[in-house]
Amino acid sequence: MEAAAMSAEPADRQCQVSDFARALQERFAAAMEMNSGTVKFVPEHAVAAEVARLVCGDGVVLVDEALPELAAALRALDVDAGEVSRAEVTGLRGAGSRQPVGLEEVLATAGAGVTAAVVAVAATGSVVIGPGKGSEGLLGTLPPHHVVVLPASLIEPEISDALTRMAPLVAGPGNRLVFVSGPSRTSDIELTTVVGVHGPLRLDVLVVTESGGVR
Repeated sequence: MEAAAMSAEPADRQCQVSDFARALQERFAAAMEMNSGTVKFVPEHAVAAEVARLVCGDGVVLVDEALPELAAALRALDVDAGEVSRAEVTGLRGAGSRQPVGLEEVLATAGAGVTAAVVAVAATGSVVIGPGKGSEGLLGTLPPHHVVVLPASLIEPEISDALTRMAPLVAGPGNRLVFVSGPSRTSDIELTTVVGVHGPLRLDVLVVTESGGVR
């Protein structure tokens, strides 16, 4: 009996952890959607297909350097996707065979930017991108459509929890992180809310889970 009780304890603990993670994911999704962002839960093997679906019709898609395999997978799905590295873009159809082109030049016409999150905050429905080479902020603010790939394990309950995870990422000089909480919006003019003035019109967050989601 004692041995049976001991073997059951890890299973109970695992169940509790799973329930907590599920609740955390739901809390994050609800907060993000209140900010007019959209959230979808997908398994890792389905990320490329889901991104391809989301950016269909956007034209040129720029993928940050933290997701090199995703850029290649998108091209295999006939998406005109370029990899961003050190302010250069490779892999675009119009640039020839992986011929580097300037990031600023491509950003002027890019329809979507895909970035990787380094952490997320369930309480505020925020995702944090960066620091990398500094291009993540550009990809997340200049194209009209922003897609964020967020591993479920990176969702923290509160900002204070996220700050602990972020601290090592900004330890070096010049490193910076960007908090994203929904599409860009402002009410500066006559208190009328306008979306997309200072950034993307649309924000989609893909929460990558082992099973494909909690919904």
